[in-house]
Amino acid sequence: MCILMRTDKNNGYFLIFAGGVLWGFIGLFVKQMGAGGADPITISFLRVLFAAVIMLPICICRGGLRSLSVVQRRC
Repeated sequence: MCILMRTDKNNGYFLIFAGGVLWGFIGLFVKQMGAGGADPITISFLRVLFAAVIMLPICICRGGLRSLSVVQRRC
């Protein structure tokens, strides 16, 4: 069973905190890649690629491939 399947009430707070910490580290990596000569398009592509590599296993673990589909709901 995946670790992200926990249902205790503090899980949401932990995920928000972890997202904020990871968001804060973006600037460090962007600065380093820019200093290394990477152009903004390459930096954007790498950010999206790494996000997909990290999020795909989490989505599959939490709900299978169905969690990647978008269901249209009418209000």
